[in-house]
Amino acid sequence: MRDGDRETEPAADNEERTATDGRDWNEAGLADVQEVEAEKLPDGGETPIAEELKPIGSVSPAPRLPQDVKSLRSRMWTLATQLAQRNGLAECVLTCPKGCGYLFDLPSESLYAGEIPTSKEGKRIALWWFLSAVSEQWPYDEGRLDMAPALSYHEHSRIYPLFEAVVRRDNATAERIVVPLLNNIVTLDIASRQLFAVFDDREFEIFIRLIETRRALHAQCRRLGNTLVWDL
Repeated sequence: MRDGDRETEPAADNEERTATDGRDWNEAGLADVQEVEAEKLPDGGETPIAEELKPIGSVSPAPRLPQDVKSLRSRMWTLATQLAQRNGLAECVLTCPKGCGYLFDLPSESLYAGEIPTSKEGKRIALWWFLSAVSEQWPYDEGRLDMAPALSYHEHSRIYPLFEAVVRRDNATAERIVVPLLNNIVTLDIASRQLFAVFDDREFEIFIRLIETRRALHAQCRRLGNTLVWDL
């Protein structure tokens, strides 16, 4: 089992699943994708990801996405980092040479202060669940170590004990880890609906680019005869 390193987040500018109940687990620093000229992956590869984000109101052509897996992973890490930075979650982004290019760690402090999260806190919680789901870090089949590929990375991360609890189907432990930091478990569909309502134009644009890149990565996965992005 090997440990990945945290990647340095892109420089900021001046803008501002579910513990199991039968279902699957699966605004401070700001930065723009166009400022990231290249990102380095743990194996030393370097991939250009410069691309200007246009306002939502304008007609934006489909981005010219990379055609190789390593570059698509690097792009996913970059875009996930953009959204995380804009919402004070940059510390959660971990690089990963496999899967979707990143894992999303637990925050070091609770994302809510009171008994009920405020709207701003609710946005950060929903975004945490969204980015963790899109990374495909949750076990594909609880109870099977071979279906929990993320356990091969970042053994000393805050989220690692949660992965282990999910694989063991230890719901009580999983909830003890999640609730103090994230209040409640939010499924991907609910998180997405909540975020659609509160994203600003720039965040929504980055969100769309992230989904487009994930689709391209899965297309490459199928083209190469694989089922899971972790098999590439």
